[in-house]
Amino acid sequence: MNSANFKDMTGQRYGRLVVLERAENDRHGNAMWLCQCDCGHKKIAMGQSLRAGKTKSCGCLLSESSKKRLSKIVTKHGYSGTKIYSVYRAMIERCTKPQNKAFKNYGGRGITVCDEWMKDRERFFKWAVANGYKEGLQLDRIDVNGNYCPENCRFVTNKVNANNLRKNIKLEFGGETHTLSEWADITGISYTTIYQRFKEGKPAAEIFSRKNLKTGELLPEQGDK
Repeated sequence: MNSANFKDMTGQRYGRLVVLERAENDRHGNAMWLCQCDCGHKKIAMGQSLRAGKTKSCGCLLSESSKKRLSKIVTKHGYSGTKIYSVYRAMIERCTKPQNKAFKNYGGRGITVCDEWMKDRERFFKWAVANGYKEGLQLDRIDVNGNYCPENCRFVTNKVNANNLRKNIKLEFGGETHTLSEWADITGISYTTIYQRFKEGKPAAEIFSRKNLKTGELLPEQGDK
């Protein structure tokens, strides 16, 4: 680093961090500083991030923020009745209860919920808040053939979730295996209709039926929508 541009930050406070001494530059040549956090932990941070206010603690601020967000979600009666509890309960039931209409596509396919979340719903709630949960988002498995666990789950918009399903769910019918999107192109049945039937647990013969399952009338050629 050019000494002419060097600024000694020793002793300066940035949020909860007090700079102790200069640390070794990172691999990009950025000036790094060893800092002491008010919570007692130490952290090496980039000088530029400290001065810009992007780094204000060792990470404890984020943890506290997550706890505050969690407390806002929870009512004085606990989690019961909250949106996040509904997300958790739906996840458990479609993997463990055969009477659930979605079980065939989850528990029936061997999809499970990790022990960590099954045994302690509080851990699921904390993970959810720390990983971007907010009302309106959906719990999504990154690998649709994988289980519900921290490393395979995320919260996404309905559009992203639909795209993930479109690209990854594969069904076998007539000796051929294709994604739902591909089947929509092949059959001329809309993707929405195929996915809705799939989600309801219909057998393949009904999923790809050219007839309206309620009226018996032929479906119009809609393509993949």
